[in-house]
Amino acid sequence: MSKTIPCTRMFCNGTEYEWFLENNCERGCTRFRNGRCRIFNACEMARFDNSKFPYDDLLEYAGGYGGMECKHYTNVPIQRKKRDNPIDGQMDLLEVKQ
Repeated sequence: MSKTIPCTRMFCNGTEYEWFLENNCERGCTRFRNGRCRIFNACEMARFDNSKFPYDDLLEYAGGYGGMECKHYTNVPIQRKKRDNPIDGQMDLLEVKQ
């Protein structure tokens, strides 16, 4: 695997951007839900405004290789915290009052 360095440039062309999407977002990243995530949205906005490109969230390959990787890529399922905060006056189905 090639060494990665912090990102200092935008995507060279649309093919590099599509390769990034296929190998990071669409490959099974659990942050990419319903076709969206924060980094994907920033890359899409950067197509029209260069100042919105997420340099801090991406790594690029060193040694003259094209392509980038996402720092936040994960395939670990999202764990939702169980919230057990009863509301005042809420009925409890397990409690039987006589």
